Amino acid sequence: MDLPSAINALKASLGDEAVDCDARSCQIASRDYFWLSPILSQQLRDCPLASAVVKPQNLLDLAKALSIAYQYEVPITPRGKGTGNYGQAVPVDGGIVFDLTAMNQVIEVESDWITAETGCNFLQLEAATESLDRELQIIPSTTKSTLGGFIGGGAGGAGSVQYGFIWNDFVDSLEILPCVENPEPFWVSGEECLNYLHAFGTTGIITKAKVRLRPRRNWTALYFSFGADQISKAAAAAKAFTKLPIVPRLNTFDLPEAVALLPKNAAMPAGRISLRPMVDKSTVDNCIQIVEQLGGRFEAEKPEDLENLHLLSYNHFTLRAKQKRPEICHLQLAGDAMVEKTEAILSLLPDSALHLECRLVDDKQSFGGLLVSRFVDRATIANAIESLRSLGLQVVNVHSDKLGEGHLPKIENVIRTKAVNDPKNLLNRGRLPSETVVATFPEE
Repeated sequence: MDLPSAINALKASLGDEAVDCDARSCQIASRDYFWLSPILSQQLRDCPLASAVVKPQNLLDLAKALSIAYQYEVPITPRGKGTGNYGQAVPVDGGIVFDLTAMNQVIEVESDWITAETGCNFLQLEAATESLDRELQIIPSTTKSTLGGFIGGGAGGAGSVQYGFIWNDFVDSLEILPCVENPEPFWVSGEECLNYLHAFGTTGIITKAKVRLRPRRNWTALYFSFGADQISKAAAAAKAFTKLPIVPRLNTFDLPEAVALLPKNAAMPAGRISLRPMVDKSTVDNCIQIVEQLGGRFEAEKPEDLENLHLLSYNHFTLRAKQKRPEICHLQLAGDAMVEKTEAILSLLPDSALHLECRLVDDKQSFGGLLVSRFVDRATIANAIESLRSLGLQVVNVHSDKLGEGHLPKIENVIRTKAVNDPKNLLNRGRLPSETVVATFPEE
């Protein structure tokens, strides 16, 4: 690796303004939200910083930068807005961060699809589809996340209630730029896309994506509550919402211990389960009727609270909870046992609380969510993961920055694709299990 020569070559090719070597800029671009995990916080906090942040303005700039990095064998970490929670954007071997947020043009909007550059954020994408009365099939809970960042490092969000995850007919095709001597973009479609979804940018840099649109709805935020011992009733209401003529975009509920970790809200009374669907206005009366028939209580309708529902969903819940209790850690769970075996789940870790989401999994409605608790040590977490799996739950180990911890893509497909598109193993090093890296790439 010859960093000084690479940086000089990048400045000569792209201009000084596109290559930022300021220490503060490099520090910011070298970290993401891995601190949500006390294990990753300890593991990654001393990782080296990038020596430069390159901000390509277009595909040609990016190709030039990749070619230079390849020539000087400099590790590259592609980055969107850095909102990942697993350390995906941390350059564990230093090198250079490629900030792709300036590549943010919407290319084409059709009735069922939008094609855009990797750096477009979801607020921009949703605005671009408004004139056609369409919206994206899925959007992440962090609506300012970039398209490439979400596809490369995310999984689900608002819309997952009805449509599942990014690998469930969300992505039609991707433009990829490989890390080779003379990079040329190419498109993949269909099942080929799976080798790049949630692959942390290890298999090639996503430069454009064509993703699915759905009819735009007139969403509003509803708040309901149930008694602390009525989890089965709250779950029944949440599942009943998914059978409405227009399925909710979000469908979230928290047990009382979890509500206590969130900002105070009169519509989320203490000591009760909080159920918060984002529904089409035409279904509001149906939702109220469902809840009241199950013994729950209607608290409020707040159409102005759509962003708040996003910020109380998925891992934003962990972020909010950690602001109140910095010592907590979390595990990501999936399966109906979250409702059926709540008491057993909560007994596994100290001071624990459950946050639940309805999502479509394998064409069936199922529950997923987060178990948060006071962090003790790594061994306690490992034992809890084993116990949770014995209860019939799927557990994604959010305390690892490696691929293959419960999400697609399959590691063998990543290795095969990476060997072609990144033969020098420069793209986002350190994300594959160590034994696969040793087996696949020659020692440097």
